[in-house]
Amino acid sequence: MKIDKFDFDTRINVQSPGTIEFISYSVSGIVILSAIVASIIGAKIEPSSGRFKFKANQTGLIKSLTNYLNNDIDSKVRQQLNDNVKRMDIPNDDIVKLLEKLNS
Repeated sequence: MKIDKFDFDTRINVQSPGTIEFISYSVSGIVILSAIVASIIGAKIEPSSGRFKFKANQTGLIKSLTNYLNNDIDSKVRQQLNDNVKRMDIPNDDIVKLLEKLNS
């Protein structure tokens, strides 16, 4: 598949974090660029051409990996806390009272 680098334009507003527009004048360019961006960083894709309109949301590999790692860390911290509390042999009622005081 031959792709000409002059088939693409990019528009960004550097004064604010917001939308980056990739504009392509070839169908293959649109498909390839959309697939790359959506799979890596995630994207809200809304291509349109005449009467053809399509919308899709993709989370992206980076965000999925970050969410997975955060959940894994949270799970390990909870498990470690649970193990520590069991070793201290503190009655459950006392733990509940302590947590209620901390939350108020």
